Amino acid sequence: MLDRVVTVRAPLRGGVAAAVVAVLLATSPAPVAAEPSRVVPTTVTAQVSSTAVKVGTAVSVTGTVLPPDPVTPRTVVLQVQTASGWRELGRTSSSPSGGYSFAAPTDWYGAHVLRVVAPATATFDEGVSPVQQVRVKPAYKPRGKASAWKRLSPPARWDPCATIGYRTNLRRAPNKGSLKLVKRAFATLHAATGLRFRHLGRTTKVPFSGGPDARQFTSSGLVVAWTTPKVVKALAGGTAGIGGATSKSVNGGPWRYVYGGVSLDATQKLPGTRFGPGASPGTLLLHELAHAMGLDHVRARSQVMYPSLQRGHRGRFEAGDLAGLRAVGAAQGCL
Repeated sequence: MLDRVVTVRAPLRGGVAAAVVAVLLATSPAPVAAEPSRVVPTTVTAQVSSTAVKVGTAVSVTGTVLPPDPVTPRTVVLQVQTASGWRELGRTSSSPSGGYSFAAPTDWYGAHVLRVVAPATATFDEGVSPVQQVRVKPAYKPRGKASAWKRLSPPARWDPCATIGYRTNLRRAPNKGSLKLVKRAFATLHAATGLRFRHLGRTTKVPFSGGPDARQFTSSGLVVAWTTPKVVKALAGGTAGIGGATSKSVNGGPWRYVYGGVSLDATQKLPGTRFGPGASPGTLLLHELAHAMGLDHVRARSQVMYPSLQRGHRGRFEAGDLAGLRAVGAAQGCL
C-alpha cells in the first residue's frame, strides 16, 4: 500500500534542470488476515436414575456439560422424542462445574426416549448427549389386547403443545363431589395421553344441546356437563352420555380438534360409585372423554371403549384404550 509521496528537486547544473524524481515510499507492511476464533467442542453426558417405573415415580436426568463456561452458565435443554421430532420439555443452566439435573416425565405412560442438548454459543459448539429411555407404566396391569382400539373418522387429534382448557356445567350434577370426579377423569386422561388439561371454571353451556354438531357450545377447549334427554336429544332411549369434538384444518394442514365436550344424563342413577368397578360414573366419563379425544367404539368388552358399560369395567383405561389414546396423544408430536 502507498502511504506517502516525497518529491525531490535537484539543483540546476549547466543550465539543464534536473528531472523531478518521485519517490514512493511504503511506510507500513500489508495487513495480515486475523486468525479465525476457535469454537470449543462440547461434550454432554446424561444418565437417568431409573429406566422402568410406575407412573408418578420420581426419576432424575443428570449429567455434565464439558467444558464448563467460566463466565456464563451453559443453557441445558431436556428433550423427548416424538413421531414428528424432538420436543423440548424444559431447560435449565449448568453449575460452575458443568453439572445439571432435570426431572424426567413420569406423569404419563410410555417409553420416553430422552436426550439433553447444550445449544451452541459464540465460544462453544453444540453438544448432544446419548439418548436415555424411561419406561413409565400404569400402577395396574391393563386388560385385553393393545390392538383393541379404533379411531373416529375422519381422524384428528388435539395439539399436544397447547394446554387444553375445559369448563364444567354442574347445575344438574348428582352431588357435590362431581367436580372432583371430572378432575380425576382428566388426570387419568393426561396419564394416558400426555396431553395437558386445565380447568377454567364453570359455564352454562351444554354440549350437543343443539344437535350432534359440537360447534354450538364453546369457542375452544372442552365442556363437561350434566343434563337431561329433554335438553340433549341424543340421550333419549337410555343413552347415559355422549362425547365428541369438532376439528378443522388450517391452510391444508393436519386436522386438529379445537372444541368438544361431554354431556351426561343426570336422570340416570348408575349403580357404581365414582371410579369403582362396574357401571360407575367414572367409567362413563372416561368413555365419553376418550370419544372427545378421537376414539371410536370397539368390540372388546374388556375395554372402556366398548359401546355399553360392563360389570367387568374397573374405572380405568385398559390395554386397547391406552394404545389408542397414545396414538392421539403427546407421543405423536406437535401440530
